Amino acid sequence: MSANTPVGAVIVINGVTSSGKSSLLAALQDRLQAPYLDAGIDKFMSMLPGRYFKRPLWDGVLRTPVEAGDLGHRLVSGMHQSIEQMARSGNNVIADHILIERAWADELAALLAPLPAYLIGLVCPLIVVEARERA
Repeated sequence: MSANTPVGAVIVINGVTSSGKSSLLAALQDRLQAPYLDAGIDKFMSMLPGRYFKRPLWDGVLRTPVEAGDLGHRLVSGMHQSIEQMARSGNNVIADHILIERAWADELAALLAPLPAYLIGLVCPLIVVEARERA
């Protein structure tokens, strides 16, 4: 990588599960002229062995819907640092995320502050989220 390599842009889409983050990410990838890498939370979660998606191991990832476990904190911190480094290497990045802990938002903001980065808050009616979860 050359010292003259421009940094990439970062778009973070934050919203609850089933709010349409992945659909928006895919639509942006299709419509934006420059290539954007998909570095969303699901990509990073899928790196875990399957057994971690069942209790009791899942509690080390997410203890509750609003509190992460130690493994979850490490995983998300690694995701944030990966996004930062991909952008610093000249790659554009889109990441769908669920910023369930204030510490996650603070860390991500600090890492991305020097970069061209955008946070999109995606809001979806509860009735739609519930229907998508049931489906």
